[in-house]
Amino acid sequence: MRIAIIGGGAAGLAAAISAKRENSSALVTVYERKEDVAKKILATGNGRCNFTNEEITSSFYNGDDPAFIETFLAANGRDVLLEFMDSIGVVPVVKEGYYYPRSEQAAAIKDALKRMCLHLGVTLKNNNSVKRIHKEGAEFIIDAGKVFHADRVILATGGQAAPVLGSDGSGYGLATEMGHHVSCVTPALVPLLTSGKVLAKASGVRTRARATCHIAGCENYTSVGELQITDNGLSGIMIFQLSRHVSKALEAKKRAIIELDFLPEYPDEEVMIRFKEQIKRFPYFSVAGIFNSLLPEKLIQALLSLAGIKKSRLANELREEEITTLLRTVKAMPVTIRATKGFASAQVCAGGVLTTEVDPLEMKSKRVDGLYIAGELLDVDGLCGGYNLHFAFTSGIIAGRMAVRKDETIDSNY
Repeated sequence: MRIAIIGGGAAGLAAAISAKRENSSALVTVYERKEDVAKKILATGNGRCNFTNEEITSSFYNGDDPAFIETFLAANGRDVLLEFMDSIGVVPVVKEGYYYPRSEQAAAIKDALKRMCLHLGVTLKNNNSVKRIHKEGAEFIIDAGKVFHADRVILATGGQAAPVLGSDGSGYGLATEMGHHVSCVTPALVPLLTSGKVLAKASGVRTRARATCHIAGCENYTSVGELQITDNGLSGIMIFQLSRHVSKALEAKKRAIIELDFLPEYPDEEVMIRFKEQIKRFPYFSVAGIFNSLLPEKLIQALLSLAGIKKSRLANELREEEITTLLRTVKAMPVTIRATKGFASAQVCAGGVLTTEVDPLEMKSKRVDGLYIAGELLDVDGLCGGYNLHFAFTSGIIAGRMAVRKDETIDSNY
C-alpha cells in the first residue's frame, strides 16, 4: 500500500509515524515543499513548542461546525498526544497548564519526529511542491514536477499562516480540485493594526489590560492578559485570542472596535474613589504622579495626552469633568481596528476545508474515497495555549492510522 502525505509539518509527520506503526509494510512518503520538514514547529511557543494543554475541550476551538471538534476531542484528548510524544522520546514539562518538551526547545520535537520517521522507513521528499492531485480509478496521481502514484493520500499542508515557513495556502486549492469546499480563510492569532497611531507614544509598552472586542451585530469577546503596544497597533497573547473574531469581521466589512481597560482588576467606581483619595492624600502630586505606581510611564503620558491633560498638572487642580474624561480613557479606551498584520504575521488561519465533509473519527474525506485531511487545512482553529498543535498532531495520528487500513467505506453522517 502506497501512502502519500502532502506536507511535512506537525500533522504530516505524525500521520507518517502513525501509518508506519499501524502497517509496517506500507510505503509512506512525505512530500514537503521546503528544504526540510517541520520548519514551522521551530517557531511555535516562542521557540519552545507548547504542544498541548492540561485542559483540552471544544470551548478553546473555533469553526463553523462545532459538532466536528466536539466529536474529535472526545476521542482524542490530551492523553492521546502525551502517549504519542512519549513514544517518540519527548519528555514533557507542564508550566501553568501548558505542555512543552522538558528542554523547552522546539527543535527537540522537530528532531524527534524526523528521527522516528527515518527510523521507521518513511521517505521524506523535501523540495517537492505538489501542484496537482487527481484520481484515476483507485489510484491517485500526484504532480510535484515529477509524477508519483499512491493508493491513499493525506492532505496535511497546513493553512496560509506564516508562508515563509511552508504554509502557502496551496492545500486549499488541492482540496478544492478534489471536490471539497473551503470556507473563507482569514489570519488568526495575529497582531492588529489601529486606525491612526492612537497609542504610538506608548509604543513598546507591555502592561496588563482587558480588551473587549465590539463587532457590529455580534456578541462581544473579552480577553485579559499582557497587552503589547506597537507604534501602529496592538499585540500580545490577549490580542491574539480576539484576533480571529476581528479578522472575520473585517473580511465581512464590519466595524471592529477594541475597548481597552488598563486597570482591569479595579471596578470603575473603585478607580474613581481611589483616584480622589490619592488627590486628597497627595495634593502636591502631579496627575502623572498619581498613576506612577499603577501604569508604565510611557503609557501614562499617552493616556494623559489622549485625555487632553498635561502631565505636569497638579492632580488637585483637575475639574470633575477632566477626572471623568481621564478615568474613562484609562478604563474604557476605544480603539478602531483597520486591519490585521496579515497571514505573514499570523500563527494560524481561521476557516478552511469544511469539516462537514470529513469524518471526525477517521479524518477521511466523505467526498473522495482514499483521501484524508488533517491539521490546519481544516476549518478548526484554537486559542493560544497548545490547542492548534494538539489538533494538528492528533488529527495527523488518526489520519495516518486510518489511511493504511484496507477496509474503507464512505460514511456521510456523524
